[in-house]
Amino acid sequence: MEYELVNACIVTKDRWISNGSIVIKDGIIASVNAGGPPAGKEFV
Repeated sequence: MEYELVNACIVTKDRWISNGSIVIKDGIIASVNAGGPPAGKEFV
C-alpha cells in the first residue's frame, strides 16, 4: 500500500522543508521531496 502526505511542513534532522511531500510504501518512507506531488498525480 502507498500513501503520500502532501503540502506538509517536514522537519528532518538536518533541514526544514515547507510545502513538502512524503511517500510511504509498505510502512517505509520511500521519498521526501520539496514541493507538491508530480503533475497528474491522482488522489483518492
